[in-house]
Amino acid sequence: MKLRWRKEGLRILIAALVLSLMGIIGLKFSIGFWHVFSGSVTAAGLLMTAVILVFFRDPERFSGAAPEMILSPADGRVVAVEEIIEKRHFGGPARRVAIFMHIGNVHVQRMPVEGRLLWMKHIPGRFLPAMDKKAWCENEQRWYAFERRGAKFVLVQIAGLIAQRTMCWIQPEREYRRGERLGMIAFGSEIDIYLPLSASVTVHPGEKVYAGRSVIGEWK
Repeated sequence: MKLRWRKEGLRILIAALVLSLMGIIGLKFSIGFWHVFSGSVTAAGLLMTAVILVFFRDPERFSGAAPEMILSPADGRVVAVEEIIEKRHFGGPARRVAIFMHIGNVHVQRMPVEGRLLWMKHIPGRFLPAMDKKAWCENEQRWYAFERRGAKFVLVQIAGLIAQRTMCWIQPEREYRRGERLGMIAFGSEIDIYLPLSASVTVHPGEKVYAGRSVIGEWK
């Protein structure tokens, strides 16, 4: 499997490598307390390097699912499947599927089906832990409203206690294919997708899913 790595993590990676190098130099020329301190700095730098390399990975994903199948927009675990009233885009009932991402997941989000991006909106809010029951509606988030064959769907990047930065790579009034990369959120949080009631959802809370590969429903 071909593995890509996101350039957005380059500055953090360089900082981690510099920290590691400083610690290694300190180990070579220090004694006593400073030797122990340099060892701690080295360990912290190497740990940070490993975390960044894992977090910003971006593997290629392919799916042989039929065009009407809805793919997961994110890696993670399904934490909610429910029917709610969504006012911003649907103006009525919609099906909500929530996917929780931990720090070890791939954090690149992908298009679940093809569609045209109508608008995006950044909504300020709180930074509650992602597993808090109020986080999905009260935390800071970025909305992506789409249209597909006259029907609507929405993707939402939700910030968390640590995850406080969303990245957007797409533009309104453009068509996007299923599986295309649309953005990223750092570091670990939640992605929600709102679907029309005509769409069926085939996943259940507790299931693990993978962006651009796992089928979560069908567009009817």
